[in-house]
Amino acid sequence: MKNSAKTRTVHVALQVLLVFIIALAGAWSWAASDFPAKPIELIVPYPAGGSTDVAARVLAKAAEQVLKQPIVIINKAGGGGVVGMSGVATAKNDGYTLGALPPAVFNAYYMQDIPFVPVEAFAPVMVFGGWSFGLFVKSDSPWKNLSDFVRYAKENPGNIKYSTPGPGTSPHLAIAELALKADIKLVHVPQKGDPPSITALLGGHIGTASGSSTFFPHVKSGDLRMLATYGDNRLAAFPSVPTLKESGYDISYPSYLGIVGPKGLPESVVQVLNNAFKKAMEDQHFKKTMETFDMPVTYLGTAEYKHYITKIDKDSATLIPALGLQKK
Repeated sequence: MKNSAKTRTVHVALQVLLVFIIALAGAWSWAASDFPAKPIELIVPYPAGGSTDVAARVLAKAAEQVLKQPIVIINKAGGGGVVGMSGVATAKNDGYTLGALPPAVFNAYYMQDIPFVPVEAFAPVMVFGGWSFGLFVKSDSPWKNLSDFVRYAKENPGNIKYSTPGPGTSPHLAIAELALKADIKLVHVPQKGDPPSITALLGGHIGTASGSSTFFPHVKSGDLRMLATYGDNRLAAFPSVPTLKESGYDISYPSYLGIVGPKGLPESVVQVLNNAFKKAMEDQHFKKTMETFDMPVTYLGTAEYKHYITKIDKDSATLIPALGLQKK
């Protein structure tokens, strides 16, 4: 009788546990299918008006139609992307705070003390595009090409001030590597993004600027001149502008722009977001916007994006010390 009572007790306990597990599984399933149930914030770690900001806004607007919830863009500039991405790294991992992750954050980690470890802090969702970079001067500058620029810099060491979107950004590393390989000395005046760099250059406060395709409209208008581009191939919009490689310097900075969330983002939420943003990439306004800024539309899924993040972190660990930019 005692054994029978114990058996019944065990059976009841197992039944209760089974009901609990089923209920919990149902709750998880409901939570995944219910996402998103409120507006999503997408942090852009650069100022409003730049290529990253505009591209992210247009993509988010298209993704809203898929997710059936607003996506609110939050601009948090500074530190080459570190300030904004700190807000993502410390956010609740429920999918309602995302970020447009710039590779510069991985470089910044090896150059300064930042409050998170980039390669560990984020859950990759997907890549939707990349940047095109170049070296710019005012149209009335005496430097007609990169050779003129380098020659002047050699003859006047430390006399050229240049701006970038911030320390550790690809534009910063590209010109720092150029200075190293060309054996010239330049003075860095970092900004909080491309728009303030453009203002500084047009105002004559600096001699040159290294930046993204946000500068391109000013080149097309005739206000600025581009001396070189940083990719492996010339840009279709500027076929007469040579690459750094063509100019005699083995330097190349391809760069992907993607969406991430905080570490620990549930796979079900990642999948929902991935599908929505991938679908949004088909939007014609998005494609036209990317074309305007000469930003290649490129899709990488979650696994591929994670591989890319791991690689650039590894590359940064080697490149930053080689350029003499590591933490002091």
